[in-house]
Amino acid sequence: MALITLSKNPFFKERKPLAKVLVKMSNQFHIAASTYSRLASVFYLKIYHSCFNKNPACKDVTVLNVPKKFVYKQRNQQDFYSVGALHLENQPVQLLDSAKKNSRCYLRRFGK
Repeated sequence: MALITLSKNPFFKERKPLAKVLVKMSNQFHIAASTYSRLASVFYLKIYHSCFNKNPACKDVTVLNVPKKFVYKQRNQQDFYSVGALHLENQPVQLLDSAKKNSRCYLRRFGK
């Protein structure tokens, strides 16, 4: 399973995404959100998964920038942004540190 979020912040850790959806690996997904801002916004699609970790507490994160041509200033949506078939093994990932300092995630991340 993977958690997909849509966010305005580029950081790996996410507290309040604009939208989120849980997806089985190799399945299609759709995600949409709306927000109010007078300034142009940049949005990020984040994929949280544990494909490369046997410990389910360890999460890898892939962050993709949503192109500006798919961010609309009005409610009428014109086109969808398709990320296509993503092969996560070819995407840059960041390992999220577990909340517990003695977890295998934490130890692997810091090489202890």
